[in-house]
Amino acid sequence: MPRTKTITLYEFDELSDKAKERARDWYRESEAHFFDAEDFEEHVLREHVEYHFRLKLPKCRWSLNHCQGDGVAFYGAIDLDFLMDDGDARPDQLTSRETLEEIRSLVRDLRGLGYSLRADSDGEGNGNHHWNSMRATLTAEEGPNLSRYGLRAAITDEMLLAMEPPMLATVSELLEGDDWAPLLIACDWLDEQGFDTALIRAIVAPGDGCSAAEAMVERLQELLDEYLTAASRSAGKAGYEELEYRDGPECIDENIRINDFTFTADGKRMN
Repeated sequence: MPRTKTITLYEFDELSDKAKERARDWYRESEAHFFDAEDFEEHVLREHVEYHFRLKLPKCRWSLNHCQGDGVAFYGAIDLDFLMDDGDARPDQLTSRETLEEIRSLVRDLRGLGYSLRADSDGEGNGNHHWNSMRATLTAEEGPNLSRYGLRAAITDEMLLAMEPPMLATVSELLEGDDWAPLLIACDWLDEQGFDTALIRAIVAPGDGCSAAEAMVERLQELLDEYLTAASRSAGKAGYEELEYRDGPECIDENIRINDFTFTADGKRMN
């Protein structure tokens, strides 16, 4: 007649401290085997930068093993419309909040000047993915109203509102040629008449060898680069905190209880 052995199983809270630690080790090993990397990426890393930084990019690359070169990086086209939306962006540093507001201001101004903007995060081909593996690039294409012909037409329209029609010939002569100076002279005259020429001046007024609009484009790219870095660092920090929480006794104990796992007296799990 075969011998039978009775094994008594215990709920987690009935175990000794030493047995509980063994039960936790079993749970950690089990969770590591079934870890859902895609779920972690979507609901921890991506949601973090979307909620706190209003950043949405198509690709996320990460490694959070406390090794050199680890981190989180985002690549591809930056969704500027999502970034501009006044959602619940709450960057975890004051400097990042200030950067976001300046970015939004520059995007609004450049779009108001007729620029078509595209921003990307490059650097995916690097071996490691972290805050220093990304580089923001900005493409700013001028709309038709930014051509010299378009500017002349805009100034002519403004001056016609302030002059008698017989002066049109003089206006046309003033705006002929490729020199920007006559355009600025026309702007000075219009300002004296109470017209706002800030838009035109932002495009044509030289400053350190480039127009004010070109300087705005350069500044926007610089800020986007800084902002991506801040978002990457913040996402990495959030990722490590989530992994540490999942691996901690409080979270493990709660999940063991929720799943009604039982163990032998020494904390061994019986399948």
